[in-house]
Amino acid sequence: MSIRRYCIGAVVFLALLLLTQLVTSPAQAQESNPEGLVFDCLTDAGYDVIDVYGDEDAAMVLMEIVSDEWDEELRTQIVWGWYCLYPAYEDPEVLVTALEYEARYLLTFFVDRGDFGAWLDGEMSDSEFVSAYTYAVYDAQIGDWISETDFIHIYFPGAEPVLEEEGLIPRVGQQPAEPAFSDDFSHDDSGLTAEEEDNRYDLGYVNGEYHISVLVESLVVWSAYPDMEFDDFAVQVQARLVGGSRQGDCGLLIRVEPDNHEFYLFGITADGYYQIYKRSSDGWTELVGWKWSREINGDGEWDLLRVEASGSTMSFLVNGEPLATVDDDSFSAGTIALYAQNYQDSHLHVAFDNLTVWTEEAPSDVRTGPATGERAFGPITWYRYLGEDGEWQDPVTEYPAGATVLTAVWDYENMEDGLKWGDAWLYEGDVVLDSRDEYEWAGGQTGSEASWIYYGGGTPLPSGEYEVRLYIEGELMQSASTWVR
Repeated sequence: MSIRRYCIGAVVFLALLLLTQLVTSPAQAQESNPEGLVFDCLTDAGYDVIDVYGDEDAAMVLMEIVSDEWDEELRTQIVWGWYCLYPAYEDPEVLVTALEYEARYLLTFFVDRGDFGAWLDGEMSDSEFVSAYTYAVYDAQIGDWISETDFIHIYFPGAEPVLEEEGLIPRVGQQPAEPAFSDDFSHDDSGLTAEEEDNRYDLGYVNGEYHISVLVESLVVWSAYPDMEFDDFAVQVQARLVGGSRQGDCGLLIRVEPDNHEFYLFGITADGYYQIYKRSSDGWTELVGWKWSREINGDGEWDLLRVEASGSTMSFLVNGEPLATVDDDSFSAGTIALYAQNYQDSHLHVAFDNLTVWTEEAPSDVRTGPATGERAFGPITWYRYLGEDGEWQDPVTEYPAGATVLTAVWDYENMEDGLKWGDAWLYEGDVVLDSRDEYEWAGGQTGSEASWIYYGGGTPLPSGEYEVRLYIEGELMQSASTWVR
């Protein structure tokens, strides 16, 4: 479940930043699509992101604060914000990490991007970096920056009298790794073979996917990327059955030797089985024989195959779930290939999409690929609060006078990461917050989503009618109204 929050008080804060040319709206920033990178980077690290903004002058992330003390955890969060902004936004001069504190204050930390890069590269010492950033505090209740220059040391136990003496040198975190290679198959010159041979097989690019058709029984066909070599890496690709045999398998070949005849094979079938083999000059060697797994979608749905290889150890996953780990030192490096194998049926037709290879620390999150079926947001339910178990509590149809937060929750299905989506909030028929197409979907195919509206500082919401409208790619998908009275 993911949550998108809207704070009416924060609008004033953002307006001030706009006036000082520090940030822009999410819609403008999404032209280069860095928000999703920052969001994924920080959520992978365990932080709750409220929003991300950026333009050519500055980039800012707004997060829930993780600690009520000025401790290592909190200082690390501040720098993590910069870590994740740094590779995603290359043009802004300033990086900004803002933390929401007690639903009233926004602790805002500014650093020059050049200084931060110099510190990352070891060109600036820790002591120099300690004085390279500044901070300010915005009070959403009064709608202005506050003048207390020692705010942190007054409100946070354990902070030193002078910020620079306390320092801001956290544990150095893992920055988001850039893929070493990726292929979405939108171009037919990306490196794989496009050919047909005597009604035996057909390889080629079709509508932004790579397809393999095996037209006779007892045949395995593969296509490898030329002139590539990976030793330690992670690779993932989406695969699905288009037609033909449910028993035929398809998947990845890894560490493919230059002659294209020695490699490791990882494949799945549309009826839920997987296998892992090695092919060498001595022939085929079974590493993991046919096994059934409930994690395989099969039957025409997309499955995400992933292999993580470090030295002789190779781990094999489907849709983010581990299937097997194998230790074999026969091949230490090689290229990547896609394959399909037919057995006793007349034909097998499979498709692949979105292949990615990392040679540095790979992201832990995995995506299950394009959804099948019609995208849908389910009916909206209003709730009072989020319980300690992570479940929404106390469904309501309206809220009592004095309510400070309204929360709309809905289920979704057949969504696809990367889609434009958003919502709009109305009060007494007038739009007060509008982001109907300003966000990029990153919640996977199915699950639940929530949006809530509130004033900063816990101020009660005015009595009257509120409506939320949900959009996918600009199309109104769902709406619901509630009342404060």
